[in-house]
Amino acid sequence: MSAALSRQLVMTDRLGLTPELVVESGGERPEPRYRFGVARTLEEVIEAWSMVYRVYVHNRFIFPHAFGYHTSPHAIGSHAVVIAHHIGQRLISTLTAMRDTVLGLPLDSLYPEELDSLRRDGRVLTEAGLLADCGDERATSIEALFALMNHSIAYAFVGDGTDLICGVHPRHARFYQKAYGFELIGDTRAYPAVNNRPCVLIRLAREVLTQSHRLPRGLVSLVAQKLDESDFLPRFPFGEEDQCLAEFDRYLNYREVGQVMSAMCAA
Repeated sequence: MSAALSRQLVMTDRLGLTPELVVESGGERPEPRYRFGVARTLEEVIEAWSMVYRVYVHNRFIFPHAFGYHTSPHAIGSHAVVIAHHIGQRLISTLTAMRDTVLGLPLDSLYPEELDSLRRDGRVLTEAGLLADCGDERATSIEALFALMNHSIAYAFVGDGTDLICGVHPRHARFYQKAYGFELIGDTRAYPAVNNRPCVLIRLAREVLTQSHRLPRGLVSLVAQKLDESDFLPRFPFGEEDQCLAEFDRYLNYREVGQVMSAMCAA
């Protein structure tokens, strides 16, 4: 996450506001110049994950490498959706939502017992991650994060999906709890995937949408958007095209070698 978006999260949390109440300087809500949707082509996926790479390198979550993009093996497949926020043709921010598979989820590496407990209870999990934005405070906003989260929540609850999980910095957990009704289910741990930055595990259960008391504003916004399965059907399918397979095979091989070397250095 960029420093700009991080500062906005902290500001919103301190003021006790939800993202819908945060507007650009001047006090007037701008005309909706932006659009949200799914990455439909390999080029759009790579563009989104290239933004993740730049942000993660800038924040020293990962080390630079020749591929110029960053993702997770769990994000490569038809079970995942890359969500993109554009202003015109310019990519502003992105988030990837990954449905649980036999490979598990990225956060299994940090919270295996917590996630396996949910699975034993029959929960169908989706993880949201690979969040990044362009860092331009004139273009990014808390409202953009709101819309990205709405898409990831809607995707998590498609079909038999029951839960969205996220790993967030401890100081941001309160924002997600207040704005959406996430609950904290995992304590603070150092996350090797982002250079051992602190992380907590949060969970949003589908049942929150049917609770009798007033919905958090984030979920009110989600319901108003009326997103459904059809909004995610155009997503890039990560099919059997030679270009796609070759591209990601090279990247995953690089990651595997890098992890082995890191383990050897740490031993």
